[in-house]
Formats: sequence, structure tokens, C-alpha cells
Amino acid sequence: MNDSKKILGDNLRRLADEKGISRRDLGERLGVPYTTVCEWFAGRAWPRADTLDAMAEVLSVSVPDLVSDANDRPDAMDFALFGAMRELSEADRKDVLEYIRFKKMMKGENDGSSEK
Repeated sequence: MNDSKKILGDNLRRLADEKGISRRDLGERLGVPYTTVCEWFAGRAWPRADTLDAMAEVLSVSVPDLVSDANDRPDAMDFALFGAMRELSEADRKDVLEYIRFKKMMKGENDGSSEK
């Protein structure tokens, strides 16, 4: 299940651990009960918008960093590839896409999976 509450909870646990902020400390900084923070961490509750903004500030991240799946967010390589592709001609972009399809097909043959 990848609903927004679970994603928020997963991100909160990871970010709080990275920053060394306990659930109790986060609650105190946000002015909410410890039990409420535990509900967020467990993916069972959703904070108010103003609390979400404050939470992002306490954790030194953006709100999208809190609420979106890390696997779905573009990374630096995605941005670099996008920028490089924009500089190519239409024909060169088609060649790059064809190369990507070829690499995916070859990877599928090498790891035993099949391309559909």
C-alpha cells in the first residue's frame, strides 16, 4: 500500500533519523502531542497544512520531500539527462531513445527477464 499517509510516515522516520530528531522532540517543536507524531510516523494520520509546513522547516526539507515517494522524485541525473536532451536535435533525441530501448532490451536478455 503506497498511500500518502504511509509515504509521509516513511519519509518522516527516515528524515528524523537522519537529523537525529526524536518523535517527542518533533512534537515539542511543532506544538503537538507525542501521540499525534506517532500517528504520522505510523502512516495513520495526516497533519494540517500549516503543521506540514512547520514540519518541513524543522526537518530542513521541502514539503514535497515529506509527502512524495522518494522513488518517484527526479534526481540530479534525471535533471542532467533532461538538460542534455533539450540541447539535441530531434533526430539525435530519437537516436538516444532508440539506444535506451536497445540497452533495456540487452539488460533484459542478460538478466533473464523479457521486455514486453
